[in-house]
Order: sequence, then C-alpha cells, then structure tokens
Amino acid sequence: MDSVTTICPIMNELKAKWEKVLVSRYGTSFMPVIDVAIMALEEITYNFYSLGLNDDHFDSEILSGDEAKYHHRMSEILVSDRLLRDGFELSSAEKGPDFKAVKDDNTIWFEVITPTPDTDLSTRLADINARLHPTPENSASINSQLLLKMTGAVKEKYEKIEGYIRDGIINHNDRVIIVVNDSLLSPLDVYMVGVNYEIVKGNSGLPLVVEALLGVGNSLWMGPDEKGNYQIVRSERNTILNHNNAPISTNYFLNDHYKDLTGVFILTLREDYGISRVIYNDTENKGVLLINENSLRPLSKQLISARFCDHETIKKLMSPSSETPVRNIITKTLTGYYFDMMAKLRNMK
Repeated sequence: MDSVTTICPIMNELKAKWEKVLVSRYGTSFMPVIDVAIMALEEITYNFYSLGLNDDHFDSEILSGDEAKYHHRMSEILVSDRLLRDGFELSSAEKGPDFKAVKDDNTIWFEVITPTPDTDLSTRLADINARLHPTPENSASINSQLLLKMTGAVKEKYEKIEGYIRDGIINHNDRVIIVVNDSLLSPLDVYMVGVNYEIVKGNSGLPLVVEALLGVGNSLWMGPDEKGNYQIVRSERNTILNHNNAPISTNYFLNDHYKDLTGVFILTLREDYGISRVIYNDTENKGVLLINENSLRPLSKQLISARFCDHETIKKLMSPSSETPVRNIITKTLTGYYFDMMAKLRNMK
C-alpha cells in the first residue's frame, strides 16, 4: 500500500495547519482529543486523494495562504467523507460539478460552495463585545448580510449547474444538489462549530437557507388567545434588499425558478469535523437538506441521511393552529454544547 505522503504529498503541512487551528480553539489541555481528531482528518483526506477527487490546482490552493481557498478546498474534502459514509460512490471530472455520486442506480451531482464573508461581515462576526452585548439593530443587520450570502451562493452555483445541463454533462434524469458549507458564517475563533453545534440560524430561528428560499421572515409572538396562550408565528418575507437597495428574491423554492435543482444541503464543516467524527461518529452534524418541491428532479429521501426540511413543515410553523401550536424556541449556548461533548467523552472511557 502506498504511503500517506505518496498519495497526498502535502499531508504533513495540512496536519500542522489543523493542529494550530484546533489548539487555538480548544487549548492544549484538549490535546489528546485533538490528536485523534487529526488522525481522523488524515484518514478522510487520504481517502479523498486515493479516489482522485483532487484536481491539478488542489495542493497549491489549499496551501496558498488564501483562507477562502483553504476553506473551500477543505469543504470538498469533508463533503466527500460525508457522502462516502452515506454509501455513495464518488468521482470527479475536470469539467462539471464537484462530485458525481452514485447509489442504488441513482446519480446525484453535488456542487459545493463555502460562502465567504466580506471584510465588514467578518469584522462584525469577530466582534467579541458585540457577541456579549447584542443589540436588535446589530443582530438584524448581520442577519441581512448572512441572508444575502446564502441567496447569492445558491444563485451562483445554480447558474453553473444550468451550464452543465446545457453542455450535456448532467442528464435529464440526474438529481442535482447544491451543498452549502456555512462554516465561515460563524465566528472562526469559537469552539464546537461543526461538532454538535451546526447550521447558522436566521431571525426566524430556522436554518438560514429556509429564509433564503422559502420566504420566511422574523419570529413574532402572537396572542393571547382565548385561553391566554401565546404562540410564535414566522412572518412572510419574499424579498430582501441588497447593498444597492435592489430587491433579491427569497422564495425561489415556492415557484419553479430553480426547477433543475433538487435541493440545497446545508452542512457546517471545518477542522472541528474531526472531533465530531471521533466522538459522535454519524449521530451529530448530519446537516439539513432543504427539498425543492417544485423541482423536475425529485429525490428519494432514503438516499441521504440528513434532517429534511420541506414546504409543509414550514407552512405549519408560519401558520400555527390550536392543533399544531408553536409555543417556544429552545436554544442552547455553545457552552451547553461543550458540556454535552464533555459528558459524552466521560461516558466513552
């Protein structure tokens, strides 16, 4: 069997990068877990290279020092592991989506994108004082910027997909899924992101992609009803203004605008994924697959192990009734997720 460095000549550089990043987030006292997590990342990367999923520019871009390129290339590595563990056979060609995945005689094309915040959004996400003392105005502004990143990411990749269809690379009966790794839409310095804390939420309390494609707005307390009870209702929002005050649609999954798109798979994937693999295996960080019910390329849910979100579920959340009330939104802090992880580690001993 070929050595790891023969298959992946940059493995030592990647391992040094992963260790530096993970130690900065979790500290040296967490080193035993970090060491095992890096071994998991090494195995994942080895499999990626062994299957020939890396292109000619992969090594130079992931080690270029450009953080956006590094994170996008890491996304490809980690998405490949996510799909391989779901039983897909993967291949990649010079032209076309990132992965051609085959399972049970079904072909699904996966196109990966990692939205990169601009300088202003990066600064605001890194502002520790703002995190500790949030204001409604700042939160709403950040949510708008994040929402525009999500709508822009889907639009950019769908336009590429349309080109692949015109070129005959994607057949008429193939499914097509855009994979959005939202890891850069959370602060890079905090721990637990991509372990058992995942998926950026919007002001609705739902995954940001729901606000971007199903026209969901803010969460509102409504009531009291005749029994004195309050409920949470999500408002409808079909557009958002961009930086030029031009309206951007946020409801394209409610019509046939993205008719050749099967769905959008939201994952949170960064170096911490190695920790998740070691501690939780496949039980956490499964991602959310938002199904496009107006797609010409429908998907059997059995093909992918994920949390599914569909139009009917969202309708119930936007129009609760006495039979299907929505009474609260339960949230957990990052520290809460950390305590969960430590409890899991104690039970593994």
